[in-house]
Amino acid sequence: MNTFKRRLAAVAAATCLTAGFGVTAAGTAQAAADDCGPLNIGKPGVLQMEQHHIGEVQQVYNTCDGTARAHFTWDEASRQAMLGFDVRVALYRHNGTPAASATAFARDGAVVDTPWAKIDRKETYQVSAQLVCMIAYGSYHSYADGAEWGDGRRATCM
Repeated sequence: MNTFKRRLAAVAAATCLTAGFGVTAAGTAQAAADDCGPLNIGKPGVLQMEQHHIGEVQQVYNTCDGTARAHFTWDEASRQAMLGFDVRVALYRHNGTPAASATAFARDGAVVDTPWAKIDRKETYQVSAQLVCMIAYGSYHSYADGAEWGDGRRATCM
């Protein structure tokens, strides 16, 4: 078993604690009324363990029908190393109430999407991805005024 797989196995058996886990963010998109189709919203949350990029979760808004979902994409090398692990992705309202969620094993494919959920245009939403006890959060996005804040919370396993 290579070092990465040993480390991941150790993490899987460990307890989750809030700390400085690598959640990073890049890029921002605003939903435009003129566009029709899926549009990435806000800053994605990135799952990273030490120097290994595992994948990222992005909020996707469908401007045609006013729905949104969480979209997770595995890093292919990480996915191949973790075929027996699953990732849980979710779209949450600002108050923490889930709007949609999905769970899939790495062996099931490179992408995990929640079902599309109808968006309350007065609400703020955020996406998350969880692998074992690591959690990445995308930025908050207000559908009322387009405001975005936060680069995601950081968490790690010890």
